[in-house]
Amino acid sequence: MVGAMREIFSEESLRRIDRSFSEQCRRFPALFSAVRERLSESDRNTAAAMRYLYASMPLSDAASYPFETFLDYARWGVRLRESKQAVRALPEELFFPYVLQHRVNEEEILPCRRLFGEALEKRLRERGVPEAEQELAVKEINYWCAEQGCYRSGDARTLAALSFYRRGYGRCGEESVFAVNAMRAYGIPARQVYVPRWSHCEDNHAWIEIYAGGKWHFTGACEPLEILDRGWFNEAASRAMLVHSRYFAAGLPWESGEGKDGREVLPGEECIGKEGIATMLNQLPRYALTRQIRLRVLDRAGCPLPGAMLSLELLNAAEYAPIAELVTGENGEACFTTGRGSLLVRARFGGEERSALLDVRTEDTLTLRFGEESREEAWRALDFFAPQDAEVNTGGETEAQRVEGKRRLQRCREKLALEKGNYRNPALMEFLRKPCPEERQEILSCLSEKDLTDIEAEVLEECFTEAQPYREGLEREAFIRYVLNPRVEDEILRPHRRVLFHAFSEAERALFRREPEQLWARIDTEIRSFPERERLSVVTPPAACWRSRTGSERSKQILFVAAARSLGIPARLRPSDGAMECWDREAEDFCPIRREERTESWLLFRKKPGEKLQYAQHWTVAREMGGGYRTLRLEDRVWKGDTLELPAVPGSYRIVTENRLPNGNIHAMELLFRLDARQRKPVQLQYRDAELGEMLEHIRLPEFVLETEDSREERASILMAEGKQAFLWLEPGAEPTEHILNELVERTARLSRFSARLHLILQDPGALEDALLLRVRELLPGARIWYDRVREQAERISRRMYVEPDSLPLILVTDEPLIGIYAVSGYNVGSGDLLLRIMEEGQQAFGYEKR
Repeated sequence: MVGAMREIFSEESLRRIDRSFSEQCRRFPALFSAVRERLSESDRNTAAAMRYLYASMPLSDAASYPFETFLDYARWGVRLRESKQAVRALPEELFFPYVLQHRVNEEEILPCRRLFGEALEKRLRERGVPEAEQELAVKEINYWCAEQGCYRSGDARTLAALSFYRRGYGRCGEESVFAVNAMRAYGIPARQVYVPRWSHCEDNHAWIEIYAGGKWHFTGACEPLEILDRGWFNEAASRAMLVHSRYFAAGLPWESGEGKDGREVLPGEECIGKEGIATMLNQLPRYALTRQIRLRVLDRAGCPLPGAMLSLELLNAAEYAPIAELVTGENGEACFTTGRGSLLVRARFGGEERSALLDVRTEDTLTLRFGEESREEAWRALDFFAPQDAEVNTGGETEAQRVEGKRRLQRCREKLALEKGNYRNPALMEFLRKPCPEERQEILSCLSEKDLTDIEAEVLEECFTEAQPYREGLEREAFIRYVLNPRVEDEILRPHRRVLFHAFSEAERALFRREPEQLWARIDTEIRSFPERERLSVVTPPAACWRSRTGSERSKQILFVAAARSLGIPARLRPSDGAMECWDREAEDFCPIRREERTESWLLFRKKPGEKLQYAQHWTVAREMGGGYRTLRLEDRVWKGDTLELPAVPGSYRIVTENRLPNGNIHAMELLFRLDARQRKPVQLQYRDAELGEMLEHIRLPEFVLETEDSREERASILMAEGKQAFLWLEPGAEPTEHILNELVERTARLSRFSARLHLILQDPGALEDALLLRVRELLPGARIWYDRVREQAERISRRMYVEPDSLPLILVTDEPLIGIYAVSGYNVGSGDLLLRIMEEGQQAFGYEKR
C-alpha cells in the first residue's frame, strides 16, 4: 500500500522540490501540464523523484524526451534508495544530483539505468564485492566499463550513454558520460570532471569523480587501475588552470544562499558561475597547486563597478577559450581559484570591454578600469605561461598492482573486441533493404561516422521520403547536401519533416519559398528563449522546438534550416560563422537570411614567403558577434602562395597567432581592427619565433628498460648518465618514421659526432631489414639499436613529456639521468634540424629553468 511506503526523502526536500516543480508548471504550462497528470500514475517516491528531475532539467530535455525516458531514471533511483543501505545513508545533496540525476553534461538522454544497474548488481554479486566496500565496487564497475567501450576520437556531438554501450567506443567525453551513468546505476555518487582547455597543449580532457568512503576520488573513465586517484592525466592535470564539474540542481534543496559576489554557494564547493541551468563547480584544488586571484573592475570615475561580466580565458588552438564566467559583486570584485599560469581576463559592461593578461605565477590581483583609451590598430605581443607540473596525487601502483591491472585490462579489451568489434547499426540495414537503395545511399553520404552508428531508421525514412518531391529542378549536390540531409549541426536527429511541413498552410509555404526570411521572422516571433533554464550547448531538436515554442537562439537557427529543407528550400548554417543561408537561384549562391550577415567586404591575409601557418593551430580570425568574439571556422580555406582571400561581413575583427613551445608556453600576437562595408583590407600576419632555450623543458621521467639485440636489459637512467642523449622510438616503413630517418641521413656529417648518443628503439627485430634504417646504421655506425618489449613505455614517456601519446616516431632528448629536456612525436618538419641544435649547443646556452 502507498500509505505504508517507506519515506526515503525528507519533508523539507519534498516541499522545496514541489515548490520548484510547481513554478515550472506555472511558467511553462504547455510543457508541464501533461507531466503533472502523468505523475498521478506513480507512487509517492517515484513521483517525487520525477518532480525533482523535471524541476532540475534544462527546458530542452522536457521538450525533447517522453515521460518514459525519465521514468527509467526515477524508478531505478528510488529502488536504489529503498533497497541499498549505502544509498539510503547518502545525504540528499549527494543522492539527488549525483545518483538520481539523468544528465551528466550535454549528451543525448536515453533510458539506461535499469539496464546498467541490473548488469552491475549481478556482476558484483558474482565477484563477492560487499555493498559496503565502495572503493572496491568503483574499481570493479570501471573494469566493467572497459569491457563495454574504449576511446576513439569523433566529432563534437556527445553520444548517449546507451549508444556508447551499444557501439563500444567514443571520445573521452562519451567514455565519462557512460562511466558516470554506470556508477550512478549502482548507487555510487559520480560526476564528470572536465578540463575545458589544457594550458600546456592544444586539447582538453574529461574523466570522472566518485564519492566513496566519505570523500571524492577520481579515476579515468573506462580506464581502470587497481587504485583510485591515479590516471595517465595526473601530471597534465597538475598543469591545468581549471578542472570543473557541472551541477544540475540549481534552485533545489541544498544551496546555502548566495555568496558576496552574488553566486549561489553549495556546501564545500566553489561555484564559479552558471551556464544556464547548470552551476559550474571548481575542482582544481584536488589536482594542482592553486592560487586565489582577486579581480577588480572600476568605472570611469575609478569607483567599484558591480555587475560587470568577467570572462577568464586561455589561449588554445590559437583562439581565446573561456574557462569560467564570473560577475563582480557590490564591491566590484570577484575571486577565483586557478592554477599558476597565465589567464586573459576580459571585462564587459554596458557594451564596453577591457582586457588584460594576468600572470598568476607572480600576481594574484588584477584591476580593469573602464573609460581608458582604447589602443590603436596595431599588433601586440602576449606571452602565456603554462603552470609547471607539480607533485599532487603522487601515490602510484605497486609493481604487483601494475601487472594485475595490465592483465585485467587486456582481458577487457579482448572481450570488447569479441563482443562489439563488428558493431553495425541495424537501422541502416533496415533502411537500405527498402526500394531505391542507390538513392538511399545518398542520404548516408551526408552523415558522419558517429551518425551512422546511432541514427534511427525512422529519421532516415522520413527524410528520404519527404525530400523526394524536391529532387527535380535542383542540382544533385544541392539536393543531397541541403535538402535531403537530415543533419544541420550537432543536434539530436529526430523525425521532424512532416511536423514542420504541416505546421504551415499552402499559402505560407509558397510565401516562405519565395521569401525565406519570412520563415525566419515567423520562427523568431513564435519561439521564446529562456537562457536561464537551458543548458546552452544542448540543442532542442527542430520538431520539439516548434511544438514547445521554446528553444535557445542556436536551437531556433537549426529549426529554421530544418524547416526550410522540409519545404524544399536548400538551406544551411554557413560553415565559417553559423549564419543562416538559403540557396538563391538567381545569384547561384547561398545568401544569408539576415541583412547584417552578408559578406560585402574582403580580407586579404598575407604571410611571410614559405611560412607554414595552419589555421586553428597557428592562427585564427574572430568576428565580434552578440557582445563577444566568435572564431571563424576557416580550416578548409586554401592559401594561394602566401595570400588568402576571404569574403567577410563588415564589423570588428580579432586575429591571434600562436607559437606553442614544447614546454607549453606560448608566444602570441594579437590584432584588433575594423572592416568597413565594401572594403578590401590587407592584413600581414605576424608570427613570433622562439629561441632554442625557450623550447626546452626539465621534466623528471619514469624509469624504463630497453633490451639489446642479444636480449640483455639496460635501465634508461644508466644510458643517460653521460651528457645529452637522444632516444628515438621508430616504426620503420611507416611514413612519419621514414621522414625522420631521411632527415638523419641528410645530416650524418653533423650527427656523426653524436652517433654514440643516438638510441634507435624498435619493437620488432624484423624492422632491422628496413632499407632506410640499414642506411642510417651504415652512415652512423655508433648509433645503438634497442628493443622496447613493453610497448606502453613510449606512451608513458610521451604523456610525461606532454606530446601526442599515440604517434611514432617519438624523439626524446635528456641531459641527465631521467630528466627530459625535449620531446616531439609524429610528423614534424624540421625535427632533425632541431635535434641537431639541441645536441650541438652547450647546456649553458639553453637558459631553461630546472625544477
